[in-house]
Formats: sequence, structure tokens, C-alpha cells
Amino acid sequence: MVGAVLPEMIRSFDWSYTAAAAVLAAAAIGYFAATFASGFVVRRCGPRATVVTGLAVMAAALALFGAAPSVLLNVLLHGLLGIGSGAVEVVMNYGAMRIERDGRSQLMNLLHAAFSVGAVAGPLLAARLLDGGAAWQLAFRAVAVGAAGLAVWLALLPFARLEEGIGGARRRDGAGSNAPLRLDRGLVALSAALLFLYVGLEVGVSSWLAEYFVSVLGSSAAQGALMVMLFWGGVLGGRLLLAFGYRGTRAAEAILLLAAVAAGGLVGAVAATGRTAAAIGFVVTGVGFSSIYPLVMAVVGRFFAPRHQSMVIGFAAAGGGLGAFLFPFAMALAAQQIGIRRGYLLYVGLAALLLLLAGAAVLKTRALARR
Repeated sequence: MVGAVLPEMIRSFDWSYTAAAAVLAAAAIGYFAATFASGFVVRRCGPRATVVTGLAVMAAALALFGAAPSVLLNVLLHGLLGIGSGAVEVVMNYGAMRIERDGRSQLMNLLHAAFSVGAVAGPLLAARLLDGGAAWQLAFRAVAVGAAGLAVWLALLPFARLEEGIGGARRRDGAGSNAPLRLDRGLVALSAALLFLYVGLEVGVSSWLAEYFVSVLGSSAAQGALMVMLFWGGVLGGRLLLAFGYRGTRAAEAILLLAAVAAGGLVGAVAATGRTAAAIGFVVTGVGFSSIYPLVMAVVGRFFAPRHQSMVIGFAAAGGGLGAFLFPFAMALAAQQIGIRRGYLLYVGLAALLLLLAGAAVLKTRALARR
């Protein structure tokens, strides 16, 4: 949603690209710190306390975000939003992993499809508000109410059943799966690197997409917000397709295929000179990005014992948070110097690197499966 209102935010507050990037980066820093810490916090305090606290922090930050044009104030608020969302991220992935069937990714894909629903609804809400002449801040106030309601709801859920093992108890000690007794540090690092590139690309492309259509292709601010919605619509469609249509256990191979689709779509989008062709390219990019994150989590669920999972989830998600911090900021610097269209070529190169890492993940998981 931040990316959808970014053009209006920049113009109403008279911010530079680098000031806007500082606000975007703050959430990523908070997310990075929270995901890394939450992997350990879940083990000590439990998933309920972690996720409810995270949602409460999110609600407070959303309620105040954009209330004043101060860059520092909005950096702090967006940082708190990142901290809250990082705590939610780890707990939701841990919960889905505990009830997922061995080696499968259907529940994880369905979970992240719900994330994509919000990512479509947020820009759509922002576009409707902008079209109606309302303040863009109202969209954040509405989501703050939703976050507060979720905190109450989740506080009432029976989180203890996750430890009792609904679906996951049969492999509490790693039996019946490929989970070794010792951590494979190579796979931990590879998982973090994949999410570093994937999340950085997804957040980077989404955050600057509305501004790309406004400044490069001459769209209105509301049309730019709708382009963000279309991108996330591609992400949602891909996740639903895999959630209901893919029942295999070859997650790494699926990551490789999706990375190829994303790279091809991004090349087509940046090469396009018309709005329609660029929109199609970005939708295809979204489809390619769609299930890389949940599939990486499926790899973690298959190749790591349950007692290691929350820590590995936190470490891998922290890699994603670092990418979410660096990539939008790198785009801001590139856009200031060479223009936003050429800046997107940086993302094309990183998408090619993601494809290479996905190939390495295929080789690594095949080697582990043969042990």
C-alpha cells in the first residue's frame, strides 16, 4: 500500500526520492531485526505472545503513519510497522509449517496467498481514495483497525495445539522426513540468500511501480496505484494456483521455474514502451515471484528438524528483510542519477542472479535428499 500511495506521498509532503526511500527502508530494517529476533523469541515466549504483540505494534504505527510530513517521524513509525510485521511473519510461517504435510507446500502457499489478497486490496483501497479526492492516510487508518481486531482474534486461538502437533507431531524428531539431526549451514545460507534477492526484488519492484508508471509512462497517480494492484494480483494468482494445483514435494525445482518466469516478465516489462505491454510484463513478473517465499519455507520444513525450524525461519526471513531494505534504497539512488527506467535494469540483473541461486538450491536439496 505504501508503494501505491508513494507518488501522492512524495508530492504532498514535498519529499525527495531519497527521503521517500529512507521511509521505505525503515520498515525493512525493523522487519529484518524482528524476524531475526523472533526466531528465538518464539521458542522462549511462545507464538501467541509474539504475534499478538507484533499486531499491536503494527496497529499503533498504522494509526499514526503520515499524520505529519516529518521524515524522521514517519521513518520511526514505518520502522515500528516493520518490527510488528516481522514478528507476525515468523509466527505465521512457523504455524503453517507445523501442520504442513512432509515436503508439501500447499498450506504455506495458501497462507501467503492471503498475504497477496491484502497486497491487492491495499492498493485498490488507496486508488479508490485517491480517485475520490480523499487523503491517502485514510487507507492506513483502516488497516490499523484491522490489525487491532486481528490481535484480539489471535489472542483467543489455541496455539498450544501447534506444540501438540496437529499434523506436525509425527516428525517432531525429524523422523519420516529429510530433516537431519544437525543444521546444514549451507542450506541455511542458501535459503537466506534466496529470500534476500526475492523479497528485495518483490518489495523494490512494488514500491516504485506506481512512480514508474507516473513518471515514465505518464499515468495518473490513481492509475499507478492500480498497476501495483495488478502486480500483486499476479502474485495472488500464482500462489492460489500452486496452493490448489501443486501437490508435489520438489520445492526447489518449482522455485527455479518461477524465478525464470519472473526474470522473463521483468525483462519484458522494462523493455515495453506502452502502458498495456508494461502492465502485462509486471503481472507476469508477479506470477513468477508468487510462490518463491512459501516454497523456500517448504524447503526449510522438509530439511530441518522441528526444534530448528523457528530459528531457521527467522534467519531466512531476516535475509528477506535485508533485501527489502537495500533494494528500494538502491532504486532511489539510481533513479536520482540515471532515471527510474534505467534503475529498473538493476532489478533485471538481480532477477538473473536469483535464477542462478535457484539452480544452486536444486543441486543442494537433491544432494541432501540422497543422504
